[in-house]
Order: sequence, then structure tokens, then C-alpha cells
Amino acid sequence: MNNTSSSSQEEKEFESFLGSVQLQQLQTSNPLQKLSKTLLYNILFGGAICLLYCVAIIAVDTLIIKAILAVLLLFSVWAVYSGYIIYSRFSPQVSVAHPVLEEMERHYTTMTAWIKKQEITGLFFYPISAAGGFMMGGAAGSGKPIIEFMSNTYVLLLLLVLVAILEPICFYLVRYFNRILFGNHLADLKRNIDLLKNAE
Repeated sequence: MNNTSSSSQEEKEFESFLGSVQLQQLQTSNPLQKLSKTLLYNILFGGAICLLYCVAIIAVDTLIIKAILAVLLLFSVWAVYSGYIIYSRFSPQVSVAHPVLEEMERHYTTMTAWIKKQEITGLFFYPISAAGGFMMGGAAGSGKPIIEFMSNTYVLLLLLVLVAILEPICFYLVRYFNRILFGNHLADLKRNIDLLKNAE
């Protein structure tokens, strides 16, 4: 009886040891830590962009350009705020005290959903950004007020063509940069998730 109890205890200790070793292996290249750090840099960069928009809104005299910049500022503030909410809930340290697999899956799902939402939401703001840049550049180049510059039918058609071209370019550029920033870390995280699932 004592031998059986001793054997059972040894098995539990061995399983616990294996679990600790596995967690240490996951921690050596913890993608959650890298995701958290990259997300923080992304938030800080977004905050700097918001400050630039604020300065531009103050510096620009034209009301329509102020309105466009204000809309873009709102989008940037939303992106920074939503990113901060995710960052504040990050638990980059793997611990035996928490359901490791559930935590990793939660972070993976949250990050991929946030990235996708940003990419989709951006589709509504890229045309606004393109239109604002076009109007500012065109008015400055022609020496005319924006209203007068945009009253030309040819200019309006040119703006529509420009938006149609830049919309997909901006979308795929943002997707490309997101893959550079987060893609490898998310792939590593997914591999760790699969590793834990296979070990169960």
C-alpha cells in the first residue's frame, strides 16, 4: 500500500516537473512578451501621430481641412485607446497558477481580432485622408482657395480616381506592416498553443 502511494506521489511530482520544464521552454522565447512590447511601441507611435494631428488642426486655417484632420484624429485616438485596453490586460508571464492555454488563446484571439478591426475600420478613413491631402496639395499648388479648386469637374474626377487607387494600396500596406510588427509573434504564439494542445 505504501509502495503504491509512494509511486503515485512520484508520478505527480514527475508530471509537475515536466509541466514546469514545458513552461520554462515556452518562456525562453515568450511571444506574449514580444507582442506586449510591440503593442506598446505601436501605442506610443499612435500617440505621437495624435499630437501631430492636434498641431496641424491648430495650424491650418481652412475649416474643411480642420474637419478632415479632426476625423482622422478621432480614428487615431480610437486606435490608441483600443490598443491600450488590450495592452493593459496583457499577462505576458506564463504561470502555473493560471490556465496557461486559455490565457494564450485569449491573447491570440484578442490581438488578431484587434488587428483585423483596425484594418477594416481604416477602409472608411483612407478616402478621407486621401481627399484631405489632395485638397491641401491642389489648393497650395494652384494658389486657389480649396472651394474654388474643387469646383472643377476634372479635379473632382481626378480625386475619385485617386481615392479608388489609394484605398486598396493603403489597406494592403497597413496589412503588410501589421504582419511585420505582429505576424511572427502571433505565429510563435499559435505554435505554443498547438504545442500545449498536443501535450494534453
